Amino acid sequence: MLYELCREQKDAQHLTYADIAEKSGIVEKTVKNFFGGAKQPSVNTAGPICRALGVSLDKYFDIVTDEHPAALELAQQENEHLVAVGEMKDARIERNDRSGRKKNRIIIAMSGFIMFLIAYMTMADSLDPMVGLFRGEFSVSGVIAIAGFAVAAVDLCVMAVDDICERQTRKGEK
Repeated sequence: MLYELCREQKDAQHLTYADIAEKSGIVEKTVKNFFGGAKQPSVNTAGPICRALGVSLDKYFDIVTDEHPAALELAQQENEHLVAVGEMKDARIERNDRSGRKKNRIIIAMSGFIMFLIAYMTMADSLDPMVGLFRGEFSVSGVIAIAGFAVAAVDLCVMAVDDICERQTRKGEK
């Protein structure tokens, strides 16, 4: 832990909590709490204490600096790999978006076709009593069938529009 590394430096330099508080500008009670190790200190606390003791936070957190060219080159290669992985994910997302747009067009076309069927059956009922859902008079089964078709068509349209809006929102967040 970080406080253990700092404790080693404190003991090696024979410093008191008051000395560290004075060098770091941190209140002595906070310095004592830091060395108690009861809770993780904030960077605003740990940074000045570490600086006063000569402990490198970069080394502790394994942060690569320009001092180590080989490590820096390795970190750059890792970064390039992560960028390549990100680009592959972006390409997959784009393919999924195209696939989703095609699905949305199919759903909208199906919804329009169902609405057309409802209109056609209603018109056929009004022209010929032997054709259509109502067969010349309003029946419960005909009303239920038309209501079912209408609900299905509206539901498909709402789903398609909602899906399109959601995709555009996600695309705008990129």
